[in-house]
Amino acid sequence: MKKLPLSLAIAAMFISPLTLAKTVDAVASFTVLADIVKQVGGDHVKVKSLVGPDGDPHTFEPTPQDSQALAKADVVFVSGLGMEGWMDRLISASGYTGNVVVASNGVNTRKMEEEGKTVTDPHAWNSMQNGVIYATNVMNALIKADPQDEAEIRKSGERYIQQLQQLDGWAKRSFEAVPLSKRKVLTSHDAFGYFGQRYGVTFLAPVASQRKRKPAPAMWQQSLSS
Repeated sequence: MKKLPLSLAIAAMFISPLTLAKTVDAVASFTVLADIVKQVGGDHVKVKSLVGPDGDPHTFEPTPQDSQALAKADVVFVSGLGMEGWMDRLISASGYTGNVVVASNGVNTRKMEEEGKTVTDPHAWNSMQNGVIYATNVMNALIKADPQDEAEIRKSGERYIQQLQQLDGWAKRSFEAVPLSKRKVLTSHDAFGYFGQRYGVTFLAPVASQRKRKPAPAMWQQSLSS
């Protein structure tokens, strides 16, 4: 039986388990989703958000650097429901052939009005109940990408899911204490329908999701008086 050289044997004794652990290279379409991926994956994931903190995932225009990031990724996360209309083109341009995880899979969707048309509301993460679905899908995908670290990823993911469930219960109790007639919020973008549906809050958006238009004062006044 061959013996290892003494130097290799000594080196092997000092290899940390963390050194052997895999780090999943993940790409998420925008910052909210990237944060969920990081919360679930912890030290076992390195995640890049394509859309920055001040960006708009509806109107985002990818760069060659984004294409390069996708080409190197182990797994790509999108919210889906029509949010990232540019993603298919980016994936095609990048040559990425890995798994594309739709984090909203399993959500009970709602409809919204957009430029005179009835469409599926893509802003599904805006309730903690749906956040649990997002986090569960993310957790399962990360475990698939890094099965050797399943125990730690599952522990981190379940802890995060529990936090979301606790926050969901707190939000429901807090809003129930407010008279229904007072639960109205004026916003410039109709993006909070799932939040409103879950917690009984009415969001007033004078220009719906037409993001390129600025509401005139009269439109704000009309919303406030409705």
